[in-house]
Amino acid sequence: MAVYIDPPKDDNTEEWAAGNALKDLLERDWGITPDTPDEDGWAFIIVHAKPTTREQIREDLDLLVLIRCGPELASNIAQRRGTETVECLILIIEVKDHTRGSIDYRQSGEAKVLYKGKWSSATGQSKGQLDAMASFLATKFGGKHNVPFLSRIVWFHNESISDYPFRDDPNVHHRLIFRDTTMDSIVEKAIMGNREKKDNPAHFRAWGQNIQPTTLGQIRGFFLTPYRPTSLDRRKIDAIAASVLVGDPVNGIPDGKGQSGTLIYSGFGGTGKTFALIANSISRYQAGDRVLILTFNTMLTYEIRRLLGLYGGYGIPSSNAGGPCISVATLSSWVKEIGVALGIVDRGTDIFPEQDPDFYPNLCRRILGELKVRKAKDTLGEVGDPIAFDATFIDEAQDVPPHEKDLIQTIFTPGALSVGNGYDQAFRSTAPTNWSLGPSGARYSWESIPRELTTCYRMKSNLCRFANRLATAIGLANHPLRPWQVQENTQASGGKVIVQFGDAKMAIHDQFCLAAQANAEVGNQPIDMLVCMDTQFLNKKRNPRNDVADWLAQRNHLVWDGTVEEKDLASMDPDHVRLVLLDHCRGLEGWVVALMGLDRFLKRHTEATLKGIDPVAARSNGLDPEKVAHEAALKVIMIAMTRAMDTLIIHVSDEQSFLGQALKGLKCDYVEIHKYS
Repeated sequence: MAVYIDPPKDDNTEEWAAGNALKDLLERDWGITPDTPDEDGWAFIIVHAKPTTREQIREDLDLLVLIRCGPELASNIAQRRGTETVECLILIIEVKDHTRGSIDYRQSGEAKVLYKGKWSSATGQSKGQLDAMASFLATKFGGKHNVPFLSRIVWFHNESISDYPFRDDPNVHHRLIFRDTTMDSIVEKAIMGNREKKDNPAHFRAWGQNIQPTTLGQIRGFFLTPYRPTSLDRRKIDAIAASVLVGDPVNGIPDGKGQSGTLIYSGFGGTGKTFALIANSISRYQAGDRVLILTFNTMLTYEIRRLLGLYGGYGIPSSNAGGPCISVATLSSWVKEIGVALGIVDRGTDIFPEQDPDFYPNLCRRILGELKVRKAKDTLGEVGDPIAFDATFIDEAQDVPPHEKDLIQTIFTPGALSVGNGYDQAFRSTAPTNWSLGPSGARYSWESIPRELTTCYRMKSNLCRFANRLATAIGLANHPLRPWQVQENTQASGGKVIVQFGDAKMAIHDQFCLAAQANAEVGNQPIDMLVCMDTQFLNKKRNPRNDVADWLAQRNHLVWDGTVEEKDLASMDPDHVRLVLLDHCRGLEGWVVALMGLDRFLKRHTEATLKGIDPVAARSNGLDPEKVAHEAALKVIMIAMTRAMDTLIIHVSDEQSFLGQALKGLKCDYVEIHKYS
């Protein structure tokens, strides 16, 4: 088939209409129909309306067009165009249904659209889609040098070219097409820029690079394989949905509509805080809101996007230009976007330079100062896309530092904000973030609606019981301020814990592989397993760069390695076992979870915490610095203990360590202990 139209779920969408309009243009202008035989290199023409992929592409796409013309078709096009034709083209089209009153055309070629009283750049959104697609393909193809040339345009399919005020101005260069467009116009706008024209054997000049049909076929394949929730995902979603009633402000989770204050969901690990944020974000999106979800690192943005898809969010726009959306970002990247919009930093600025650790906090303060001035002048809305959201959700909000919290509360009102507050899960700041107070400069009461989540929906009952027993054994269950305890989910019985002392490689090759086999037998996929490791296993001189990845590969496991630098993170597929550092396990989960080198992690975290404690000040308050550091590290250990749903594997190198001795005392019918020399 020479032309392929991929219909979205809703055939009344503007993307579907534009896809069919493009199909008609191909037939009218080029003589191409779905029945045209693809013979003798005639054509490779694919149109995807609202394409989605299971991997992590940062921006949604409306239309994806893949074209490679064989000699005969190229010659026919050349006759229509004079002496030039298109040899090959990968085109991303942003579709807008706005009309003249809600479009602001600029002489620079930019076009802005109005949504809920605020202007957003449609052409800027289009550029963001191209950049996201390039980054996505670089990951899939293994490097930026392998990414073919990409083009972009914005299609105002309810507007005529006669409505464009600069249509006769030769000095205005734009990437816009309209209702009465032609294939010639599409090609002309798509190939704008410094493109190479080259002669070919047919004696016409062709635009484009030598992109082979196999490459286009690969790209098409990336968007043709729909993400199917694993049986684990489906069971978990159904169980939580049956237990947590979204929209019920008394017995379940309020949906946030019309809220007067900031919703604060609090609880220990696995109690449904992230689910509450995601479920409510989808509810707000369906009500027509622009939604922003922020979290503290890139790895969690991957996980949130994956969970959004599982809860029915694939295909939801991720950009706020011209309509409802759910945008997911790290707090720091969002802050940088605001800085760029204000002209304080450039996109290429490193906001975490090694030589200046205070650069980022100071940047937040500079931005805050500018925002306060604009807020006083009632011009805050002019900042544009980075803050043009109706509802904002902060995941892992319990340790957001003051310089970020002040920004958030200056931009958003209490009723536009919801946060997930994990008990005893602070990494980024020494003191828990108090979201019931306003910005630090004012310290006024911030209207809030507390919601405490107590039942653990992640862990099966035996794992909950084990976590509570361990908390007792290490002294956290009797904590005077907040005793560590989670309520068992009586609807999810079972679960087991495997404690392994000694050789780490044997721990992976033995019990983890058995657990992986059991994981597959119940219908789960490798992505449902999570390995969290201590830094002792990192080996930067080798590839893979850590021992655990090597051991997993030896047993034929494909690995998504989250221990690499952020810029090197690859796409995550269902057949990958996820591997992360124990430092980064917060917010993640798995049917099978292995914690590698947990005693070394406890020792390292205790030592690092102790360095940050002023011993004189601590003792003057009657505190033992070493005891304070040890207790803080134990609370971090409990974060790792709540990542598993069915099977938890704990590897401890030293059986005689504090943690080893505590674990030895917990052996029972659902806790196995193995020793390797």
